[in-house]
Amino acid sequence: MFEHEMEESKKNRVDISDVDPDVFREMMGFIYTGKAPNLEKMADNLLAAADKYALERLKVMCEEALCNSLSVENVADTLILADLHSAEQLKAQAIDFINRQVLRERKKNSGDKFLLPFLFTSPECLPFYLLAIGAVS
Repeated sequence: MFEHEMEESKKNRVDISDVDPDVFREMMGFIYTGKAPNLEKMADNLLAAADKYALERLKVMCEEALCNSLSVENVADTLILADLHSAEQLKAQAIDFINRQVLRERKKNSGDKFLLPFLFTSPECLPFYLLAIGAVS
């Protein structure tokens, strides 16, 4: 980039406009120290940045943080995030979380109080759910 006749080499500067400055600061801190003190607060955005800049260790740390914070409220968004950034461990955990939630409700004979609203509000998760129930059946 700096060795060719590109804008960055002329200005001796690279503009990164698609990463939030706080996330970028945290990512750079990780590169230099191996630590991410604000990981819990920004794991989703850090995962995207780690994927974009091929920081595998940071990506794994983000996946672990997101796995530990899975909830009924965030599982759909987390599943989509995992799929977008090829976070296979996180994707598997999110699908497993959905399966456990559905099985728990079926055992309580409460029907699909979780599943139907989940699929209604997050229809893009339907293919993942169908794969998951195929694995459970």
